[in-house]
Amino acid sequence: MREYHFYFLDQQSQIQSTKIAQCADDLGALEFAQQLKAPSDIEVWQGTRLVTRINAKGDNVPKERGAA
Repeated sequence: MREYHFYFLDQQSQIQSTKIAQCADDLGALEFAQQLKAPSDIEVWQGTRLVTRINAKGDNVPKERGAA
């Protein structure tokens, strides 16, 4: 299991709160984030790596071009 950080963002993409969870892999972390049903966007991080960003509808938001 790996530690993932889930950052709940406001309208200006500033962190409002954080949740930490253990997930088997990136797919497990994505599914966990979608189940949170947050009223705002969520960024999912594993260490210093951005895994994905989920919008308030639960959809995956593509990373910007050139982003690692």
